[in-house]
Amino acid sequence: MKYFAGIALPENLKDKLSASAREFSKYRWEKKGNLHLTLYYFGTVEKEIYPELVRMLGQTVLPGFSLTLDRTGFFSHKKNNTILWAGPAESQPLRDLQRVAEDAAVSLGWQREKRGFHPHVTLLKSVKNPPEDFENYRRQAAVIFPLEWNVESFHLFSSEQGADGMDYRIVEEFRLPSVMKDRGL
Repeated sequence: MKYFAGIALPENLKDKLSASAREFSKYRWEKKGNLHLTLYYFGTVEKEIYPELVRMLGQTVLPGFSLTLDRTGFFSHKKNNTILWAGPAESQPLRDLQRVAEDAAVSLGWQREKRGFHPHVTLLKSVKNPPEDFENYRRQAAVIFPLEWNVESFHLFSSEQGADGMDYRIVEEFRLPSVMKDRGL
């Protein structure tokens, strides 16, 4: 089984992102239940290392924060495939949380991500040479942005091949301390 650290999107945001894609249903969109923002991809995690990984991620003391998805774009990926994504505004707290996940990984033997951190929610993947429709989607989707929520936790997800593509499942949740609580409010 493969694993990654990420942030699950609230259901209302998943609904809005999924609804924005309905008009473009001829493409294979990411399953609504799979929508998330990846912090670090671990891949295979040995049984012996899993408890230590969970312990390290669970020691996170960063406070919760607000995050806003406010843009869409494309990544060119393996073999000329393209990924359509929704991305957040620049967020130092998000970068700090990603660094926590990556530092835990590195301390357990994984490598630092060479490509850098480009936070995004994958909406559609495995499409060669994005058709003109994608520019239309980007213009249409702009009306649902910004999508803002409070990030109060992050997760360890499992990734398994299902009958209709990959299935991501939350296997651990790591709560982030509330800023208001920390201030005694």
